[in-house]
Order: sequence, then structure tokens, then C-alpha cells
Amino acid sequence: MISTCSHSFGHTDAAKKCAENINMHYQAIGWDAVGKFCAIALQDGSSDHVLYDTRKDAILHQHHNEQWYCFVKIIPELMGICDAQIFLDFHRKAYDNGFRLVDPDDNRALISPRGRARETVNLQMRMLDIAKRIGRI
Repeated sequence: MISTCSHSFGHTDAAKKCAENINMHYQAIGWDAVGKFCAIALQDGSSDHVLYDTRKDAILHQHHNEQWYCFVKIIPELMGICDAQIFLDFHRKAYDNGFRLVDPDDNRALISPRGRARETVNLQMRMLDIAKRIGRI
């Protein structure tokens, strides 16, 4: 089997922990978890192990520390470690470039690398770097 993983350096412990935390919810209660949200710490992939009904609930429960988290919508699929690495890298890069994805009243769909082609995610990450360089963010 050919590996499609582009992380030649391996995956971080944060990515492993992130995948475990997200998958725990789906494995524990199956379809009842789908469409709900969990909060994942950008620093180390940890979670408060709470499954929130809405993204807004997940954000507000972080008690004004929401900038240190990403909020993951549970889908009917397990998250692989490589996907978790991409997910964390994407959100970290967005935050590092000035994006704030934690407005609890913003109901627009989030840009998310989860479930997207690797080429699309790589393009989005490059666009974050370009926008930062030209002063758009």
C-alpha cells in the first residue's frame, strides 16, 4: 500500500491526541455525535471531552480562552492522525496570520481542511501566507 501522507517527519503528539479526542466521541455514541462539536487545544491536541450541541456552545464554554482552540464538527468518519496534523497545522497557521475563527455568532460555514483534497488544503495554506505578506490580514 502506498502512503499518501506528506508528513515525512512524522506526526506530532498533538495530532495523535487530537485524532483520539475527536474519534472518541464518534466511537462512544456513533450517529448521536454527528453534527455536534468538540473543542481541541491548538497547543497540544487536548480536549475537555465535552460534546457540544453547537459551535457557539463550544466557543462560549472556553471562558474567554477560545483563541487557543479549534472547534471540530463531528462527521460520520474517524479522523486519521495525518488528517489531524493537517487540521491543527491549518488552524495554527490561520491564527498565526491573524484570522480569528471563534466568533460565536458567526454562523457561516468554516473553511476546514477536513474532508478536502490535500491539494485544496495546501492551496488554502499558501493563500494565508500570501495574504499576510501583502497586508490583507
